[in-house]
Parts: sequence; structure tokens; C-alpha cells
Amino acid sequence: MCIRDSSKALVYIRGALDFEYPEISTGLLRSMPTDGGIDVIAATPSSLWFGPADDAVALRELLRSSCLFGRTSKQARDGDALTPIVAHNDWMADVVDREGRFIRKLFSSASDVADDNGLEFAVGWFSPESDGRWSDGAEATATLHLPPGVPTAKRLSITGNGWVPPNKASQLIEIGIGIGIGGKTPKHRTELKFLDRAEIKSAILEIMPSDIINNSIALNIKIQNPGRPSDHGHSDSRELGFKFRSLGLFT
Repeated sequence: MCIRDSSKALVYIRGALDFEYPEISTGLLRSMPTDGGIDVIAATPSSLWFGPADDAVALRELLRSSCLFGRTSKQARDGDALTPIVAHNDWMADVVDREGRFIRKLFSSASDVADDNGLEFAVGWFSPESDGRWSDGAEATATLHLPPGVPTAKRLSITGNGWVPPNKASQLIEIGIGIGIGGKTPKHRTELKFLDRAEIKSAILEIMPSDIINNSIALNIKIQNPGRPSDHGHSDSRELGFKFRSLGLFT
């Protein structure tokens, strides 16, 4: 896959290091010209990222600021910009949207993310866990603070899973822009329907300039069937609905 803007290009090849098909990896590497001005930007256990050698430093800095590799590899965050990013995680978010835009930053709600992550959980949330944060009750709000030097946003991709009560066939989650609490109706609403509590889905929200207030975007999450696992024989007495895992910002 190739991601390009007016000055830089980045080629991302998932599966390039698939050990079950070494002839493909070997053939790819042998076919690359040694004098073509191409540099390795980053590598994970199953992917390679290439770009023009002249833009390699800037592209590495862009990937580091996106936080795609930040949760699992300190070297990926703090490494030398002159050497490839080496990330040990094999998980990758949907880094390209339907219009070919590359993700500008990935925000996480996990417990190992620093407080300056830029994603502020306001009303209706439990403490973070290693893989995300559960909503508390029927409604929750959060605020996304845009990164420094990023004045606008095109769309958001919000990823998570729902808690489906055993006495319900599904869990319906509504996500919108705006606070929503107190009778107000959030804008640009979209719904996620979960049939299985282990199912992970992403909601796409289109962002308008008027949605950005003080360089921030307010999010509203409504849960149709919040429930307590303790009502169904489990020890957890929290009123769960939606586990917020990550948010992708596209500009």
C-alpha cells in the first residue's frame, strides 16, 4: 500500500515477512534496487515500511508522532531518526481510511498510556484497563484534544467492543459529536451493533470545522442496554456497555 502527499511517499507492505512464504519475502527484497534512493522507515514482525531516503527522517518522525508503535516499543518512540523504527507489536490499526488518508495519530484508552495522550475521559467511565476503558451507565462523554500543529480533522475512527447482557440479543452503541447530556442531541451520530461481547468494531465519524471548539472535539456515547455482570452470576458489579479501545485521527 502506498501513502502519498505533496512531498513524501510511504510504502507499507503487510505480510512482507511472512515466514510461511519465504520465497515471496526473498523475491521482494531481491527485486529492490540498491541505488534507488529507498530507505527502510520501519519494521514490525510481519511488515516493512519503505520511503524515499531523502524523506526518511521526516517520515520516521511522522510515524512516531502518530503513536502507531508507541504502546509496545520504547525504541519506536525514542529511537534514532537516522535508523529504522523497530516495533515489536504485530497489531496494527486501520491506518488508511477509505479516501487513502494515512492516520495522523492513534489515541489509546489503555492503562499504560500517559495522561498527556490527548484523549480526556470526562463523564461515565471506569478506570482504564490494559486493553481499554469501559463505559459506566447509559451515557458517557470524552474530549479529543488535537495534537500541537494539527488545526483540523477530517474524520475519526473509534474502535471498541460492547458488553452484551445474557438476556439481550445484542448491544447497540450510538456515538456522536457533542456533549449530548441534558437533552441535547449529538451531531453526526452513527451506531455500532454488537452480537458478541468479544467482537471489536470501528465507528467512523465525519468531522466538520464547526465540530472543533478550542482545538478539541467532544464525543458522546450512548448505550442502549447497559448491564451488570453480577446480575448474571458474575462477580463484576459495574454497569458496562462499551469498551473504548482506541481512536484514530485522520486529517
